[in-house]
Amino acid sequence: MRDGPQSVWWLLFSFRGRIRRQSYALAAGLLLCINTYTFMNLAISANDSSSVVFWAFAFLGSIGCTMWSMLALSVKRLHDIGISGWVVLVSFIPGAAWLGFLALCFIPGEPDSNQFGGPPVAER
Repeated sequence: MRDGPQSVWWLLFSFRGRIRRQSYALAAGLLLCINTYTFMNLAISANDSSSVVFWAFAFLGSIGCTMWSMLALSVKRLHDIGISGWVVLVSFIPGAAWLGFLALCFIPGEPDSNQFGGPPVAER
């Protein structure tokens, strides 16, 4: 399995490198869809106890993976802007996460290399 700037593993779980606004928004949308899918299956299976247990664990697992992935995506997006990834800790302030998400979706990244690496590879 590749762990470079073009792999899904790198995109969702690594804190190194830079990503573009489009990649950030699309990955966040994918994570939202996964969480919605597991939550809806949990809600639908309310009458079957074995299904409830399975979908409850699946939902908790997807929430955990989503939190880690959103932190990793946000750090890479901050790197693209030229800001330290430690700024992502501001997202733990209630209400700041949504504002930070919107800011990272709209603030353009640096076009040239910065201290966090070269510019993200253009989409093909």
